Amino acid sequence: MEGLAIRRLQAYGIVTGSRGDGGDLRLQELITRAELAKLLVVGSGWRSPPPAAEPGAATAADPAPSTDVTGAPAQGPPNVTLPPDVIGHWAEPYVAAAWRAGILAGYPDGRFNPAAPPTYGEVATALARALGLSPVAQLSWPQNYVEALRKAGGIPPGLPVEALQGAPAVRGPVFLLTDYALAHVRDATGRTTYQRVHDSEPPVIEWIEQPPARTREDTLTLQGRVAGGFRVWVGGEEVPLDPDGRFSASVALQAGPNRVQVVAVDLAGNRTEQTVTVTRS
Repeated sequence: MEGLAIRRLQAYGIVTGSRGDGGDLRLQELITRAELAKLLVVGSGWRSPPPAAEPGAATAADPAPSTDVTGAPAQGPPNVTLPPDVIGHWAEPYVAAAWRAGILAGYPDGRFNPAAPPTYGEVATALARALGLSPVAQLSWPQNYVEALRKAGGIPPGLPVEALQGAPAVRGPVFLLTDYALAHVRDATGRTTYQRVHDSEPPVIEWIEQPPARTREDTLTLQGRVAGGFRVWVGGEEVPLDPDGRFSASVALQAGPNRVQVVAVDLAGNRTEQTVTVTRS
């Protein structure tokens, strides 16, 4: 699952890695609050701030006010002054977007602490806010936001966020959690954040050889290409795609009409279906 998460985050420019280390994502290291701000602002699709040079973290996006990392009321929406320790920092535009949106806020002493690692509870809180989820009533912080994510389908199986709430957050699990939420939490229209923000177009199935309408053969070979696809199924069986998106699959035919369903899915979960009808005479 982590491999798919990283592939998807990189494909949509949400995570880029450290420029000085050949793109190393440093998955075992702690994430910082500055890096988290960039990850969530880009991933959740808020207005994209100008590119900034940074030692390495994520990359595109700007949301509506909320509470700070302790669960106390946030210090203010759109016109609030940024904490002084953020001014001039490489992540300033991302922190500013997250701050104005109420995704992240500062500490009681007035600082943001961009280099400090957030806890998993803080990550879950900020992620839930970025996706527009409301905290679950009658639960204390941060369980109220963790539960909001869980109820929305935004926590991947096997990731013990509840047990890790107070622990400093590591980049790999944070990337996994963020990717899963972007791919599974749906808005009122039924779309995920990946589909709404990063990729709304379904893949296109093209035929290298147009399937025949009739044949005397007992086997049909379908050869095609999926533009923008990630996975493809032919007749209910997944078949491999080569680096150019080409696929080839053989299907057994019964006498008379045969309907073979071809399904392609892209990284964002957009889906295309075609039904090939061939009559074996």
